[in-house]
Amino acid sequence: MSVTVADIKTVVASQLHKDLTATEDDSSVEIWVLRALRHMQRHDFECWREEFRLALTAGTYEYPYTSTVWGASGSEAALVRPLRIDGNSVRYSGTNLIWRESMYDMDIALGSPRWKDGNNNGTPLYVTEKSQGLIIGAPPDQNFVDSNPAMQGYYFRGEDLKTSGFEDVALAMYDDFFEHAVNLSNVFGMQQEDDTEFRAMLQFWNQNDLVEMRSYDHAPRSDEPIQMPSWGLYVEGEWEV
Repeated sequence: MSVTVADIKTVVASQLHKDLTATEDDSSVEIWVLRALRHMQRHDFECWREEFRLALTAGTYEYPYTSTVWGASGSEAALVRPLRIDGNSVRYSGTNLIWRESMYDMDIALGSPRWKDGNNNGTPLYVTEKSQGLIIGAPPDQNFVDSNPAMQGYYFRGEDLKTSGFEDVALAMYDDFFEHAVNLSNVFGMQQEDDTEFRAMLQFWNQNDLVEMRSYDHAPRSDEPIQMPSWGLYVEGEWEV
């Protein structure tokens, strides 16, 4: 089984009494579904985790996601739809770089912003993100690149919601998230229809559907207990554990 945007649209249209053969209704329902998927992607579920390979260049510290330096060896290309980098996963030859929260933090860690000003190449120790790209410091020198031509790590990739025909392409989303996607699409439909219950229903989705999604186990064992995220007990509402 696989889930597509078209599958979600069909159910949402039925529940909200929309006719997908009518252009205006079809456009509205699609907007609600795409908003729902993008909202769900913000929460870094394993179904959207991918692995990258970054080909290094001596003296270069900035690697935009749009550059053709990402991908499998011998087939580098731009990094596709990166939502977020798993900062603790960036590594080379079994050694992890230390994630810094910003360029400012990296400048402090490396003494000053002058680490970018030539003749400071060496062994990269830190990594951060800036303007849709990775920054590593210090910039790798040629000896480092000769020994470690690439770095690896994880990132969270968004669904392809733009390429022509995407509506009928199987989503990376877990199939079991289907009902949660439908529910959230309905919430955004309420907003467009100026339903005053929109905010309450969005809060309800965050406190119920999202908690269920967070506790979802995509590889369960027959004897393990049902999981709940650590913060689940502190969310307002009635719970059965």
